[in-house]
Amino acid sequence: MAEPGIHQMPTCEDALAALNNGDRARCGELAVAILAHDLDNGLAHTLRDASLTDEWVALAAAHCAAACRNSPLNPQAWVHRAMFYERVDRHDKALDCSRRALALDPLHIDALAVGTQNFRVNELFDEAIALAERLRQIAPDHPSGYINAAIALQYLERYEEADAMFALATEMVEDRGHLDWEHFHSLLARQHFAEAWPKYETRFKPSVNSGVTDFPFDCPRWSGAGSDHVLVYGEQGLGDQIMFASAIADLQANCAQVTLAVHEILAGLFRASFPGVSVVTMPADSGVRECADVLARAGAVRKVDSVLAIGSLMSRFRNRRDAFPGTPYLRPSEAARDFWRRRPDWAEGNKQVRGQRALRVGICWASNPSMGRFAGSMRARHKTMALAEMLRLVDIDGVVPVAITNVPLTAFEGGDAVAGRVIDISADLLSLDRTAAVLEQLDLLVTVDTGVAHLAGAMGVPVWILLNRRGDYRWGEWGAQSSYWYDSARLYWQDTLGDWTGLIDRVRQDLVRKVEDQRVGECA
Repeated sequence: MAEPGIHQMPTCEDALAALNNGDRARCGELAVAILAHDLDNGLAHTLRDASLTDEWVALAAAHCAAACRNSPLNPQAWVHRAMFYERVDRHDKALDCSRRALALDPLHIDALAVGTQNFRVNELFDEAIALAERLRQIAPDHPSGYINAAIALQYLERYEEADAMFALATEMVEDRGHLDWEHFHSLLARQHFAEAWPKYETRFKPSVNSGVTDFPFDCPRWSGAGSDHVLVYGEQGLGDQIMFASAIADLQANCAQVTLAVHEILAGLFRASFPGVSVVTMPADSGVRECADVLARAGAVRKVDSVLAIGSLMSRFRNRRDAFPGTPYLRPSEAARDFWRRRPDWAEGNKQVRGQRALRVGICWASNPSMGRFAGSMRARHKTMALAEMLRLVDIDGVVPVAITNVPLTAFEGGDAVAGRVIDISADLLSLDRTAAVLEQLDLLVTVDTGVAHLAGAMGVPVWILLNRRGDYRWGEWGAQSSYWYDSARLYWQDTLGDWTGLIDRVRQDLVRKVEDQRVGECA
């Protein structure tokens, strides 16, 4: 086809050819030229959207909308709009657009490829698997039909089928990072540690949407051999860093000196817990300059010769079930303990009921969402229950409830109604060191899957962890009652996703029995 010139009107075929050749800029030029003469050309709007880079969000949105408005019966227009909504984390809107595209043409390859991902991301796993199967029948070489089926099968706990589908998918892609990251989760649930942890190391790859980014330290990565001075930095959420810190002692046995670089909210706790380890603070958004400063502070006496992300300790030291000791390794500082000793209102919590000491029970019902990340926010919603559900444990005779949250009780719906019946210490939970000092004074913590669950387990505090039906794979397969991470943890699972009522029924029964056992023990 001749190159469009001054005397030749460009066509959508010209723009599409440029796009297929990888020349997005040329595709955009041709689409703009077409729209200058035919503003209602839906396909030209679609091609202009496809040519835009991510920073042109508003312009892409306008072209997507125009394409669907001017070509409402063209499934490709709806596919591109679905892809746009995916890019901006509006996965509910992406799903709607995929439904429209598939209704127009149930055999449209792009609609199937994008649709199976949209359905899977929105946790409609059975529908995602059905679309993936249809895609594999029509386009057996299209990787989307294997990738999304494997992930969906994994979430439905059809692990053997998922393993087989992951194996097929890996043969079709050059970059296996995303596949390895997704496969890691079910391997961990099944305690296939030697296979799982190497796949976990893909979490920093650009193709992996893990929610964490690596820090740009200008220093070699620790190779696993002996080291004069290794710096371990926290690149995960607070709960993850607490969990992975169980291997700090293993690292100390292999290195002359260990430094921990963590967020300031963890620093006091880690200093108290690891007296032989140097602890420096590091902002969560550290760039090149901040990382250089961390290395300088850590190496003031002895130069740091290698660094390691804290999550990478697992692939070094936790490749067998018997490598998880499960025993306590964290403790609060004496300063944090003294803070609570000076609180008369806290001391009053040691009251008696019918002549017997009441059980002081911590409660935590909410998990912080991952801001800006759809998947992380969805997991947080699954992990969080309404305060009203947890409050069914408050009125048990012989229980003194303590809210373990750094958000005031009154900020939650229904919180005003229980003010005074639940001890609210949120204003003083300014660090995990202080939180740890509170936890060690509890008889029990009852909590959803969030950071304080890990903190209690790492301290050996009795903790009942309440898990949604699709609980995090680190807790094992659904129905597991104990944790290989923490000997003091007991696991409770939803029977069906979203059913906190049935779960709290079981917890309440067990808590009533625990109170009765306490009374019998004191009377004996």
